[in-house]
Amino acid sequence: MQAYRTRTKRSRGRIAALAAVAAGLATLLIIIFASGSSISGALARIPLTASLVSTFVLFPISGTPILNVDSRFTPEAIAALKEQPQSNDSAIVPRIIHQVKLGGLKMKPTWTAARQSCLETHPQWEFKLWEDKEGDEFVKEHYPQIFDHYRGYKLEIQRANILRYLVLDHYGGMYLDLDLRCLQPLDPMRNESLVTPPANPTGINNAFIVSSPHHPFWKDVVEAIPRYDLGWFNSPYLTNMFSTGCHFLSTIHRQMPYSERKSSNVMILDQKHKLNGHVTTPLFEHLGASSWHKGDAKMVLMLGQCVEFLKLAWPVTLLLAVLVVGCCIAIRVVRRNARANSIKYSPIAGDVEGDPADSEEMRSLL
Repeated sequence: MQAYRTRTKRSRGRIAALAAVAAGLATLLIIIFASGSSISGALARIPLTASLVSTFVLFPISGTPILNVDSRFTPEAIAALKEQPQSNDSAIVPRIIHQVKLGGLKMKPTWTAARQSCLETHPQWEFKLWEDKEGDEFVKEHYPQIFDHYRGYKLEIQRANILRYLVLDHYGGMYLDLDLRCLQPLDPMRNESLVTPPANPTGINNAFIVSSPHHPFWKDVVEAIPRYDLGWFNSPYLTNMFSTGCHFLSTIHRQMPYSERKSSNVMILDQKHKLNGHVTTPLFEHLGASSWHKGDAKMVLMLGQCVEFLKLAWPVTLLLAVLVVGCCIAIRVVRRNARANSIKYSPIAGDVEGDPADSEEMRSLL
C-alpha cells in the first residue's frame, strides 16, 4: 500500500510539472504570435506583457486620489471666477486648449459644432489645432530622441496619442478630443497639476487631460515610449491601446510610485466624468466618435463590458465564487470518504479497525 501511494504521488508531481511547462510554453507561443518576432524578441517583451496585464488588476487599488469638482462648477463659483482680474492670475495651468487632427482627418459637422462650443465657452483661451506638419516639426525639435518612433507608427491614432502627451508636457494646458462638446468653462480646473477622467473598464482616459507644463509624469511617459512601441496580435485596437493609448498611459500612471503621485498632485475625476461612448457628463457631451476603431475593437470592447459588469456586480460574483469553491471542496470530501470506505471494507485491505498497520495507512490516506 505504501509503495502504491508513493508511486501515485510521484505520478501526480510529474503531471503537475508537465502541466506547468506546457502552460509556460503556451504563454511563450502566445507572446511570440503577438509580437510576430523571434523567441528572443518574445522573451524581451514578457516584462511588458506582465506589466500591461497587471494594470487591469492593480490599477483600481493603486491609490490615486479621486477629485470631486462639483462645488467648483456651480453658477455662483463660475461667476466669482469670471470676476477675478486676469492680472491676478496665479493658476498653474495656462489657458491653452490643444486638439489634434492628423492624417487629413475630415471634420464631421458634429465635431465642428463641438469645437465651436468650446471656442465660445472659452473666449479668452488660446486654441491650438495640431496637424501633421506642425506635429512633425514640434516633435523633431523638442523630442528628437523619439521622433523615429513617432513617425514609425503604423496608425495615425498612435501619433495623435503621443502628440497630445508631448504638447501637454511642453506647453501645459488642457487636451480635448475633437468629439467633446463643452458644457462648462474649464477655468475651475486650472489649479490642478494633472487630472484625467476614469476609463472603462479601468485606468485613465486620454480624451480629456489637464496638465501643468513639464509635469514629472510626462517624463516617465516619454521614457517609456520606445519600450512599448510594439504590435499586438495584428490587432489595430490592441496595438494602439498597449503602445500609446489609454492602457499604455494607465500602466505608466500605475507604475509611478504612490509618493510621487501624491507629491505631484496626480488626480482622477470621479466616475460620473467617465467618457465612455456617447455620454453626457457634468463638463462635456462626449459624442463617442471612435473614428479609429476597426472591426477588432468590437470584441475587445465586449470583454471590457463584461469586466465592467463584474465590477458593478461584485457581491454576486463573490457569492458565486464562494459557492463554486464550496461545491468543489464538498465533492472532494465525499470522494475521499467513499475511497476510504472502499478500502476499509475491502477483503484485500483486511479488517482496518483490528489491524494497527492498516489503521496507520488509513489515517495517512484521510
